Amino acid sequence: MKELLLNQETNVELHPIDSVIQVTTTEDRLKAFLNIQPPDNGAKPPTLAAMEERLALQNVTCGIHAETLKELARIPQYNQKILIAEGIPPENGTDGSSVFQFSVERECKPKLNSDGTVDFLDLNLIENVEKGQCLCLITLPTCGTEGLAVTGQKLAPIKGKPVPSFLGHNTQLSSDETKILSKVDGQVEFVRGKINVNETLTLKGDVNLSTGNIKVNGNIVVSGTVFPGFTVEAGGSIEVKGPVESAILKAGTNIKLYSGITGSKMECSGDLCSRFIENCTVFVKGNVKSEYIMDSDIKYSKNLEIIG
Repeated sequence: MKELLLNQETNVELHPIDSVIQVTTTEDRLKAFLNIQPPDNGAKPPTLAAMEERLALQNVTCGIHAETLKELARIPQYNQKILIAEGIPPENGTDGSSVFQFSVERECKPKLNSDGTVDFLDLNLIENVEKGQCLCLITLPTCGTEGLAVTGQKLAPIKGKPVPSFLGHNTQLSSDETKILSKVDGQVEFVRGKINVNETLTLKGDVNLSTGNIKVNGNIVVSGTVFPGFTVEAGGSIEVKGPVESAILKAGTNIKLYSGITGSKMECSGDLCSRFIENCTVFVKGNVKSEYIMDSDIKYSKNLEIIG
């Protein structure tokens, strides 16, 4: 028979009141909590099935702490916020990164030789690169890993940000997009956020103590004078607008001197054109053309033309 409870003061029958099971989730849906209000008037504590049913009604289906539920069914804990389910947080992707393989900010200072001496004519002004050379290593961003909410939905991660594009003149990405490569032989520079490789170096001034000796893989144009004691070498061509005196010029292709040259040494694999040549030693694999030549040792493979 059903046992009835009576209010001792009013002698009125009291009806049993079952436990109230509340389920709440965090805003990110990564945690769910259980709060049980105690039964009253002789009602029975919540069963495992009742708690599981309440979780299902709130769509909490993943990451449930089954052992905690069983323990609550055995020994109920009332009016407490109990962690009952945990999801899997997403792992955000990592941002891309880059490492330059050349000096972005060149420091012009004399070269220190291995024997402790200082070469004041080598100021490290230019950095030469070759075709196909790696100029920048790039680490690609990652997409991250999806998470899982306690309600079963997938949680999207935040993707990593790619590095900005450093591609400039005569540069290209490798096929796997992890390297920036030079497309030509030349001189590398970093200007306004871009990597450029210049086939022709234009020197707006003289070759003197402020520049040191000049050696480039590509071409060079000197707007001023090549002063005594200095060397200009180019894998490509050399053009000098001012006079050249007691210097050394070496070119992989042609040499063109708009003024002239005295007391110097020259060699090139292409043609030589100069206004005049005095007291020089010259070796040319192509043609030689000049207004006049005086007191010089000239060796050439093709033609010699005096136009003065």
